[in-house]
Amino acid sequence: MSEGVMEVEALGRLVVQPDVHQEVLAGYTGPYSLGVGKSAGGRQAVLILQVEKDAGRFPKHIERDGETVPVVVKTGYVEPQALAVAR
Repeated sequence: MSEGVMEVEALGRLVVQPDVHQEVLAGYTGPYSLGVGKSAGGRQAVLILQVEKDAGRFPKHIERDGETVPVVVKTGYVEPQALAVAR
């Protein structure tokens, strides 16, 4: 990979850290999902943030370990509901 581009495996280790969630969410308090994927060309690791609707508050990228990590925001997220278990 070229310098300044984070590998998918390294980003996978970062995405579980609470401070990464806080930075990406930028104060958002609704339901969300944050995961790791690749850019459309498959050459760069990206964070994929899924939310109900985008209020334009989310960063387009974050900086981690001296590297720029793009944030892709997808809307229409619906919080999962637990299945009712018949007894």
